[in-house]
Amino acid sequence: MNIRQAMSNLYITVSKGAKPEMYYPMQEAEQLVIDAIKVGLSAIRKVPEEELKEAVLGFIKKYGFLGFMTALLTTADFITYESVYLPKNHFIMEESLPTEDYLTYLYPFDNPDFKKTGWNRGGL
Repeated sequence: MNIRQAMSNLYITVSKGAKPEMYYPMQEAEQLVIDAIKVGLSAIRKVPEEELKEAVLGFIKKYGFLGFMTALLTTADFITYESVYLPKNHFIMEESLPTEDYLTYLYPFDNPDFKKTGWNRGGL
């Protein structure tokens, strides 16, 4: 995993060559929730930045990238649409965005080569 910065935001990205694998959260659900709460409490208590960073990285190493769902799309086929439509949320204020603009939230460092017929994997 890598840590990258864009403006004042830190992003944790997968390492080159990383491969996705199946995730079964119910096998460790109780401990996952406890560990997530511990990380959240560290953030609320404003522990030193390095300590918080270590807690977040430790969580990711143990459970992987869980992602965030503050802006769920209203369709799973969004990639084939001109625009995406979002319920109101605190992360993305617009209720609709051109699909390519939405992708910048998912890929802040890479600019995927998007085509209506699907992904051109050479761009990633």
